Amino acid sequence: MLSLDRARLCRRRGAAAACAFLALTMSFGSGSAEGRVTISTNPGSPAEGFISSADVLARVDVLRDELDLIRREMGEPPPTLIEIIVRGAQPRETYFHAYTVSDKAHRLAFEFTGRPERPLGILLAAETTPVNVYAVVSEALESIRSVKRALDISQSVQEQVHDPRTTSSQVLSAIIQANRELNNLLYQEYSPLDVHEQVSVSINFAARLLEQFAGSTPEPDPPAFERGKTSADVFNRLVLLFEDISAIAQSSGESTMVLKVRPTAPANLTSSDAHDIASMLFAELAYLYSLLKDPEAVDEPRYPPHRILPSHVYQQAGVLEAQLDQLKGYADEFPTWLTGQ
Repeated sequence: MLSLDRARLCRRRGAAAACAFLALTMSFGSGSAEGRVTISTNPGSPAEGFISSADVLARVDVLRDELDLIRREMGEPPPTLIEIIVRGAQPRETYFHAYTVSDKAHRLAFEFTGRPERPLGILLAAETTPVNVYAVVSEALESIRSVKRALDISQSVQEQVHDPRTTSSQVLSAIIQANRELNNLLYQEYSPLDVHEQVSVSINFAARLLEQFAGSTPEPDPPAFERGKTSADVFNRLVLLFEDISAIAQSSGESTMVLKVRPTAPANLTSSDAHDIASMLFAELAYLYSLLKDPEAVDEPRYPPHRILPSHVYQQAGVLEAQLDQLKGYADEFPTWLTGQ
């Protein structure tokens, strides 16, 4: 198990999920389709078990079915799902995105029960396996069921057996859709400010990565401000940035998942959707940063002094794009830079 001190690499307000992920990635294995580890999602509640990706997908499907019961009780229409194609996902990527589901599930439970959100358990394991993802999804499911109890919904959901060949990519695809289904039910969704903060912390990590190269510009000037940008514009720009990060990782001898998004009507994309992609960007940059020798703490971004619009987030994404363009060039020229060779 790792020391909690490693979580201090992420000094970000309210970033329990991000800090948990960063602390986790400081030491982990590649993650097989199944594993046996000791887990602890909350102090004093250890459990040990043999869990496969198929078990995790079954648990995610139960969570989504429970959300559908709540949606019907609330009288909400089903969300327009975004077709996101994921290939080559690792358990570490699935694990982090599961934390975003857990965070939203806690928010929804708070809106209905009035009880404070439970802090996310920080899991610091030697390697990431489906067992770890299962624990986080189960925690989110418990919050969702507290909403069911508050609404006096008696209908139950049965967990189904899935194909044992289920992959982490299939699990992540289901978790991504669960995230969007939760967005549809939250009274207080993520705002452009939340997305701006997430992009800003990615900029801070990218700056630290660029500091490894003499002559780089870790903090490039922001591009010209473009008015009238929408959440869809932000979403699409962030998806392109994910492709840049994947290229950097590949040139550096590391791998990330492949993320493809089918064309989606702009009206169907919200700040919450953009936040989900921004979280993926942060997760990959934090992972790359964790591979450096003795990485130091990265400060949280400064709180903007004005109301944030999608155009401001779009501009911030331009800063990150300029940083990633530099990193791509350096990674191509110095492919062993992460290991210091």
